[in-house]
Amino acid sequence: MRLAPHPQRLWRWIAPSCCAHLLVALSLFTGSARAETRTDCVHDVCIHAARNDDRVVIEASNRQPVPVGVRVKFEQLSNVQAVPARMPAERIVPPGKRVLIVTLVRQNARAAASFPFNWQWVWGDPGARHADAVRYRVPFGGVEPRVLTQGVGGKFSHTGQSQYSFDFAMPVGTPILAARSGKVVNVADGYTQAGTAQHLLREANAVTILQDDGTFATYAHLDPGSGVRLGMYIYAGEVLGFSGNTGFSTGPHLHFSVWQAGYDGTTATLPIRFHDGTSAGFVPRASVAYQPGCHEEGIRCEPGDLPQEFPARRKDFVERSEDGTCRCKNGAIITTHLPCRMVCP
Repeated sequence: MRLAPHPQRLWRWIAPSCCAHLLVALSLFTGSARAETRTDCVHDVCIHAARNDDRVVIEASNRQPVPVGVRVKFEQLSNVQAVPARMPAERIVPPGKRVLIVTLVRQNARAAASFPFNWQWVWGDPGARHADAVRYRVPFGGVEPRVLTQGVGGKFSHTGQSQYSFDFAMPVGTPILAARSGKVVNVADGYTQAGTAQHLLREANAVTILQDDGTFATYAHLDPGSGVRLGMYIYAGEVLGFSGNTGFSTGPHLHFSVWQAGYDGTTATLPIRFHDGTSAGFVPRASVAYQPGCHEEGIRCEPGDLPQEFPARRKDFVERSEDGTCRCKNGAIITTHLPCRMVCP
């Protein structure tokens, strides 16, 4: 087995991992039967090819925090039958699981067989369908309207695969709110620099959420110290962190996009609509100022404005008291402007 070159993503905060391309050559020989296993791993996703007698089982395992799509494509099948026969073989591998991809059976026991193949993996399910009926929350809080400086099809950087992205200008320290519920699957933190140098393309603080329909949402250019952790389930309206000016950026702003990856290793942003109390929703337009979203602690919320899924009281922390303090489950009393879940142990 040998590792073939694979391209690195320029925008690490959009796709925390890239696809892996490997060429695997494992041959079945005539003669005495023997067991043989080969494994290759790239960024915690592994392909396993196990031969036993005249049969080879190809499986994939996943130690990423998200489901991954694995594709196996054979360059040539010589004296073997693939089961299932549909090619390329594609499967979704959940976190922490090992899944059968394909089984190869030698046809002529007296002849040699070979099956060189390449494989690749991507974050999420490339076949996921975005729930277009969902209306997203405005992804920032505070009390002031914020201008959308670059929207859908912006000529500066919202072209091609980044077409459906939104840049809201705002001062450093503005609360960033989850626009839709989901699981935190990537947190890039600790970066402090901003500018247009090429290396800064990889150095934006960001939070990525896996949404319930299998698509991802990324909130980028945050201030250091988001406060969320991998594996957290975040509800719409909750604070993810605070706006900053980090990475490839010419000024303080929030970059927000919903996206999914394809088996070719590319990512594509998806068209979405935001909540305005109507079934149609709206798409923000560049140079227009928008009011902040409904906050988890009731700021700017109209009756019924928070999604029904938002819990009246989270189980993992005690809500803020009337005097502004957080009274944590372990007895700690903390005075802070941050949400209690970000400061309680």
